Amino acid sequence: MYEPLADNCNFDVQYLDDMPKGLSAFIKHGTIYMREGLTQKEERCYLAEEIQHNYYTAGNIVKQENVSSKKQEIIARRKAHLVLIPFNLLIECYDLGLRTYHEVANYLNVTEKFLHEAVTHFKQKYGLMYYDKKTKCYFNFGNTIHIYKEDNSSYSYDYGC
Repeated sequence: MYEPLADNCNFDVQYLDDMPKGLSAFIKHGTIYMREGLTQKEERCYLAEEIQHNYYTAGNIVKQENVSSKKQEIIARRKAHLVLIPFNLLIECYDLGLRTYHEVANYLNVTEKFLHEAVTHFKQKYGLMYYDKKTKCYFNFGNTIHIYKEDNSSYSYDYGC
């Protein structure tokens, strides 16, 4: 199982059973507060997002009352997608024989919902076809993910939607 986040987390984490309604996690003054009872995968996804809030958002955006707050929430979530699901790990999953969203999410230690959100984000950000210079691969984000190496050999992910 892939676990890059633990080494980079210098934040205090507190678990609360009385979180504000509809909220699973938030960060305040360097402390990340999480709702009690989250799964390990949910905690990991929220932890990544809250760390990104620390770097990319400002002020209290919990209530999501204005466009700026909503944008900041989206930015932190999308940054968390890039941290937990980088393209080289999608290739690694393929090389390990992992083909379904369930298998990939399990290997990356994220929720399937988070993985689906990441793929939707990648489609919005990069379009249906994207060339990644770091991995030297083309990623086709359709109903399934297809990966083509620069040398024209093909990886084919069957992450059925």
